[in-house]
Order: sequence, then C-alpha cells, then structure tokens
Amino acid sequence: MEKFANFTEFDKSISKKWNEVWEKIKINEADPEPSRKKFYLTAAYPYPNGPLHLGHARTYLIPDVIARYKRLQGYNVLFPMAFHFTGTPILSSSEAIARGEEHLIKEFRELYEVSEEDLEKLKTPLGMANYFKERAKKDMKDYMLSIDWRREFTTIDPEYSSFITWQFLKLKERGYIVQGTHPVGWCPYHQMPVGMHDTKGDVEPEIQEYTLILFEGEDGTIYPTATLRPETIFGVTNLWVNEDAEYVIANIDGKKYFLSKQAFYKITFQKKNVQLIKDAGKGVNVLGKKVRNPITGKVVSILPSSFVDPSTGTGVVMSVPSHAPYDYVALKEIISSNEVKKFGLDEEKLKPVPVIYLKGYSPNPAEDVVQKYKIKSVKEKENLDKATKELYLEEFSNGVIREDLIKTIAVDVADRKVIELIEGIRGKNVKDVKKNVISFLLSNKIGDMFYEIANKPVYCRCGTEIVVKLLENQWFIDYENQKWKDKVRKALENRIEIVPEEYKEWFFNTIEWLKKRACARSRGLGTSLPWDKNWIIESLSDSTIYMAFYTVIKKIRDYKITSEKLTEEFWDYVFLGYGDEKEISEKLKIDTEVLKSIRNEFLYWYPLDNRHSGKDLVPNHLSFMLFNHIAIFPENLWPKRIVVNGHIMVEGVKMSKSLGNFIPMFKAIRDVGPNTLRVSLLYSAEIGNDANYSKELVRVVQDKLARIYSLIAEISDKYLKTPQEGSAAELDIIDKWFISKFKRIVKRVTDDLEGYVLRDAVVQIFFETEQSIEEYISIKQNPNSKILNEIIHEWIIMMSPFVPSFAEDLWHLVTKDPIEKSVFNNKWPDYNEISSYSFEELAIIYMERIISDIEGIKKALKKTPNEIHIIISNEKLWKLFKNALLILKEGHSVKELTSAISKEIGGYANPYQVAEQFNEFYQSIPEDISDFILKSEDINERELMLSIIPLLQNKLSLKVKFSEYEEGLVTRGKRPIPMKPVILFSF
Repeated sequence: MEKFANFTEFDKSISKKWNEVWEKIKINEADPEPSRKKFYLTAAYPYPNGPLHLGHARTYLIPDVIARYKRLQGYNVLFPMAFHFTGTPILSSSEAIARGEEHLIKEFRELYEVSEEDLEKLKTPLGMANYFKERAKKDMKDYMLSIDWRREFTTIDPEYSSFITWQFLKLKERGYIVQGTHPVGWCPYHQMPVGMHDTKGDVEPEIQEYTLILFEGEDGTIYPTATLRPETIFGVTNLWVNEDAEYVIANIDGKKYFLSKQAFYKITFQKKNVQLIKDAGKGVNVLGKKVRNPITGKVVSILPSSFVDPSTGTGVVMSVPSHAPYDYVALKEIISSNEVKKFGLDEEKLKPVPVIYLKGYSPNPAEDVVQKYKIKSVKEKENLDKATKELYLEEFSNGVIREDLIKTIAVDVADRKVIELIEGIRGKNVKDVKKNVISFLLSNKIGDMFYEIANKPVYCRCGTEIVVKLLENQWFIDYENQKWKDKVRKALENRIEIVPEEYKEWFFNTIEWLKKRACARSRGLGTSLPWDKNWIIESLSDSTIYMAFYTVIKKIRDYKITSEKLTEEFWDYVFLGYGDEKEISEKLKIDTEVLKSIRNEFLYWYPLDNRHSGKDLVPNHLSFMLFNHIAIFPENLWPKRIVVNGHIMVEGVKMSKSLGNFIPMFKAIRDVGPNTLRVSLLYSAEIGNDANYSKELVRVVQDKLARIYSLIAEISDKYLKTPQEGSAAELDIIDKWFISKFKRIVKRVTDDLEGYVLRDAVVQIFFETEQSIEEYISIKQNPNSKILNEIIHEWIIMMSPFVPSFAEDLWHLVTKDPIEKSVFNNKWPDYNEISSYSFEELAIIYMERIISDIEGIKKALKKTPNEIHIIISNEKLWKLFKNALLILKEGHSVKELTSAISKEIGGYANPYQVAEQFNEFYQSIPEDISDFILKSEDINERELMLSIIPLLQNKLSLKVKFSEYEEGLVTRGKRPIPMKPVILFSF
C-alpha cells in the first residue's frame, strides 16, 4: 500500500498515461461496419457558459460505462459529443462580464479559476463559448469519456444551421408550427419569451392558468378574484384583501378594476387596454364594502386577512370556507375576534355554504381537514398548504356537485341562464364541471383568464423577474396538438423504453399538460427562423433531433460539402429517403455515391439506442425530443430508449453556488482523480436517485481501489508468473466454490448492466469480487494459479467500463501485453461459459454458517475449546427441510409453513421457530441453490458435512467431529434442524 500514499496522484498519472495511448490508437472512434451489430448512444450536450460540474460528471459517466460495456460485448459503439451555443445563456453571461459585474467576475476568477487574460476573451459571446468549450472538452478527456471527437460540432456551425432550418420547415409543413396568441414566460427587460435555458438556475417558467371572477361593487368597481376552482363560486361568503398591501384602481377594457399593484403590473402584459387611474392606498380602505357575486347574486362583504398575498393573483381572494382551509381558518379567526361586528355582519352571513359532496366528509370538508391537522391560525402555512392540497385533490378526484346547488342562489335572482348552468352541473363530478363554469363566466363577460408563473420567482439571466405575457402573432410549436400527443403516447406505451421505469409516468404527465411553446427569440446565438429572419430559434427547440446530425457531420466534412449545398432536398434525401438521388446530385453538384454514403451512414446508426440526461430535462428537452422525432422520422427510426439520472448532492445538501458547495468537474478530477470520481458517483446511488458526493465516500473508494491494485499486484507476483496447467478433474471443493461464486457475480453484473443498475454492479465488482478472492486465498493453502489467472483477467475486464485507466494499468501489469493492446480489445466475460458447482457452493455456505455460530459461542463463553462436536439433522428432518423450501418457493408465508410442518416437528422443536429459521435460510441463498437442493436426490446434510470437515479443522485449527441426530444422543438439551446443527464444545 506504500505505493498509494497519495492515491489521487497515482490515479491522475495513470489516466494521463493511458489517455495518450488511447488517443494514439483511436480506440474510441467508430465507423459503420455492416457485419457488426451497432449501439448508438448520446447525452445532452452542454452549454459552454461555464465549466462542467459534478452534475455533468454524473450524467456523462452513465453512457460512458454503457458504451464501454457494449464495446466489450462486441458492439460497434458510437458515443459523440457537441456543444450548445444557441440562445441567451452565453450571451447573458458575456454581457455581464463586459459590464463589469463584480459578483460574476469574482465567481469566474475564484470558482472557475479563469485567468485575467482569459477574462478578456469572455466579454464576447463567441469568445466565452469557445473558451469554455475547450475547457469542457479537456475535462471530458481527463474524465476518460470514450467520445468520438471527430463528430464534434456547435449549434451555430453553418452545417448545423442548415439542418435546423430543414427541421423547422418539416414541422411547419406538417402542421406542427402555428402562429397565434398564447401565454408565454416573458422577460420585460429583453422583451422576449424565455424558457429554461434563458433563466438563472435553468428553471423552466411554469405557467398557471387562473380564472378571474368579476365581483362588482356598489359603485360599479370590479373586484377581480383569481381562482383555480371557479366551480366553488356558489359557496362564496365574502372576499379577502390584505389590509396592509398597496392597491390601485385601473381601467381595464373600459371597466374600473380594484387590484394589487403587483397584479396591475402583471396584467399589463396580458391585456391591451390597461391604464392606471390612481393609487387606491392600502387594502384597509375597502374593508366592509359590499360586492355582488356575479352568478349567485348574493351580496357579500370585503374582509381582511393576512394570508392574502398581493403578489399572487390579483390580491383579492374569494372566500369559500366550506371547501378552502385557508378561508375557513381566516373566518374562524375574524369571528372569534369579534372584528366582523365592525362591518355590520353576524356569523350567520358568514356561515360556510356547501357546494361539493365528498363521501366520508361532513358537508364542510374544509372544517374536517383543518381539524385533522389541528390548525388554529392562518400563520400555520405549512399545515394549511398540506390540508389545501389534500382537500383540493380529493374533491377534484372524488367530489360531486351537490344536488341542492340551487339553494346557493339569492332569492331575488331568477336568471334563466344561471338556472340552466346549475341544472347542467348538479350531481356531476367536480373534474367534469370546471370547464362549464369557466365557459359560463367568459360568455357572460363576468369572468376572464389570468396567468401566473406558478414556480415564481423565476429570473431571466439578466436578473429581471419573469412574467407571463399573452404574445400575439408569435410562432409556436404546437405541443397541444392532440393527434401528435396521441402518437407520442402510443410510442411510449409500445416502442420506447424509459429507464428507470418509474420515470415513464412523468413522461405521460408531461405529454398531458404540454402547451404550445414559443419557438423563437429576438436575441441570442442560433439559427434564424426560415420564414422570418428577425427571430432566432430558441435553445430548447433547436436541440431535439440533433442525434441524427452526429451520424452525418463527419462525412459532410470529409467530402468538403459546403453549407450552401445542404438544402432541404439534401436533408430530405439523407434522413427521409425522399427524392431522386441523380436529380439531387445534378442540382447540388454532389456525387451520387457520396449522397448514398452519407445516407447509409445515417441508416447504419439510426435509430438512437440510448438517450441519456438528467431528470430535470424530462418535462422539456426529453419530451420535446420524442415529439420531434415522431413528427419527422418514420416509426422504425424513433429512439429506442431514454435513460434518466437523478441530481447531485454534496455532503447531503443539493449542490448550489449559493450554498458554497458547487464543485466544477475539473476541480473534482484534480482533487480526487478521475477513476475515484467515477466510482464515487456510481457507488453513491442507483441512477434514478439523487447521488450524494462526500469526502467519506471518496475515502472509501480510494481505499478500495488501492486495496484491489495491491491485491492483484501481489497475486500476479506470487501466483501468475507460471500459471499451473490443470483440468476440472483436479479442482477441489474450494476451487469449485470459487469458480461458481465468480460465475454468479459475472451473471449479476451482466444483468445489472443490461438493466442499468449501476450501483449494484459497482458493489459486485469492487467489493464482492475482491472479498471472494481474498476468501479463496485465505481458505486455500495453495491457490490454483490457473483459476486465479482466468478470474483476475476477467475481473479486470469487468472493472474497465467503470475505471478505464485503472483497469488498463492492471491489465498490462498482469498480462505484460504490448502497450497498444488494450484491455478494451477483449470480450466481456460470458457467465454461460463459466462452470457452475452448486454442491460446492452450498457446502461452503453451510461451512460459513457453522463457523459464524462457533465464533459466536466462543465469544459468549470467552473460551476456546479443544474439540468441537457437531450434531447434524437426520434424513427424516432433511426431507422435512426440502418440503419446507418447496412451500416457501411457492410463495407461502411463514405462518402457512408453520402449519404445514407442525405435525412432523411438534414435540421435537417449536414449529414457528423452525419455520422462521427455514425461511431465513431460504431468503439468504440464491434461487438456483434452493432449486438444486429440491432437485437433488442424493444430497443431504451428511454429504455436505463430509465435504467440509477437513476445511473446518484447517480453518479453526481444532479437531472437529460430527454425528447424525438420533434419539438418546446427548445434545445438552438442544436439537439440530437442517442447516442449523447443534455445536458442542469440549474443553
């Protein structure tokens, strides 16, 4: 272990050494080979507006492990990479540097370690993009990602722009791009729509649609309330305002509105005819005023409550205490304080009005959930939010509009239209009537629509808070198109695999709620909209099918085809097979064989086998990728699989610059070494879960890798210099157990990699295998060097996808192969080609259990015996044991097993305790071992004991004898059961 006094430096040195060799022998480059099966995988390309970080390290590591594994399986694997220059992230960052924003310059200097000289380069968008592109590329190489860099591109390359132009022409041609007026996230400063990649922290602005219900005051002033539950309007008892908030009077579409200052600002982006009339002062000024419910006709009062947030909705809230926990608690507070008397009200007028029947609840469900959570005050926000969410979901899913809804109407109201509305919704499910109420409100001009950023505050990269704007005459990708959605749903159900499986529901939910998406911006880098050059295609719209572009860009460059020739006809032919190649050849002056070659390259690699990305891209990029592939390509070219990974935490806390735990990838590599970093990230969690990176984890991993290297070096020196010749006939029980155990590990790791269960694969390779080898050497006095040689070789091969340079160094240490003969030139171990020895595995399992029991007795007695006498179960008990295993294998419970064996075991031992011990043994062994016991007629406990007695004596350095149990045998009051013998000490 002395060699690893500084494992980090060792890790970095071998990685640098082997990286240079791999680059020289071009081990990561892939070209079509029709005789070989292919595997094509990609990961989301990065934005070069800063260095890569631990999140990138995790996301890119997973496809790299799979790529290396597939190569070892004989696949021709393509794993390319590019860089996303499009959009505003780079532009915003470079502008901030150019403006001299100190906080950002400090971040670049200290966190990103950008030199003063290089800071000057970052003042232009292209300077910044190219600088961080080169740094990212270096980090990826240092991290040993097996990328074919010949296919690298940026999203502003002219070839790529022609490709995106073609994509958008196809989308428009097929009716998936529309022009219209729709709500979008909007930066008021830059006057343009924004999406995830335009915001600080890469947060997608989520748009929430509210219904405005227009309550009218006695002087004609409109008090608009924004609600998500317009169907509850029948139960309004009052309106709420925040008495300390600032409000305004505004002219909106010719009517006088009362709303909060914040709401007025937001509504200016959603309405054309909006003018400020005057400040209305604080909410306290309208307390006690009367307004009329536009549907029920009832007159209600405006009351104060501190829970009203003037920055949400309009700052005016309709109170439905029967169905809204906040309203119920606020009313209880104001009634108990006697404050209502100031407004000439009595409790009867504020009595909750039931609208929805909910089975299992009282007529006032809000009261029920408030009591459940023991809420006393509107200040108990956390519990109120829980109660609100719980009740709203329950009422939406299972609620029914009350049959007696007509009782909510004022006696002097006899509006035929209102009566018809009530008749149309009473007795119906809540989830089915919302649209009826909204339609009624809008058609009668007593309601409107209002939009909020649901996950506010969201900030543009310039620092301005995002609002919702109703954007007119804008171009949108129509993700609301129901026929398109149906195609994507069908593809997800029948063709496209999602890993892990539990993420599939998230995709289905995204398909359900996706709306039209503004697909262009007025600023930023990128490709112009083909039919309107004043707009730039935004970054989440030009990054949906670029996986196809990777397959052909190398040949386009090799054949020196200029971007002017990459017309719509060219791309139609290459990707869709449209057109006559001779006519296209003549028109574009491209040789027909060149055209065929480019198309054949695309068809060789497509469809995409794996798309890898973090879970934050499920509701945007990954879903958009599916929509666009399905819109443009034939079904046989749709992606096969999407692999989603979780986020990164550092020391148990989400990684964030604001928390000071943000780790750039280059620093992690420098501080711990690339092999260590790779294993640490994989060992911390399975791919679908969030990974926790910690100093303790790194220490464990480095200790393990150092131990493995030392172990293999020691084995190589002691046993592998002159491997023994031998045959299966010369193998003893330990050899057979070792081979069989290794076969089991190979199978499990192979299954893990096929199922993307990478953490368990790491555990099996780096922990279980090492432990098995250590155990074999400790038990076997003279280890079989032939077996060790074969297993060490295969072990190193299995390590190689996870720790490439570490495995490569070990491979050459053991094999003495020429430097250009890589570990990656080998074949992944096939567990079907490894012998299996079930009896020997069972015997060693039995021995280990006996040794564990002996050590436990020694510890309790604090004495070491001179001799051990083991009393095993007899043939009758063994048959009972086999029957018990069969019962458990059929899925029966311990209770059922107890009942089944009680007659035979009763009087001998406690049936339930015996059943529990049988179940413990059954659960602890591999399924095929239990099958072996059930199928073998000539195997019993005596045979197992005979096979391990010599090993036991050697391992314990004690005399060991055994007997089968029979009546009258002295067992000191104990009785053996199968695989749990009685152990007697003699002193």
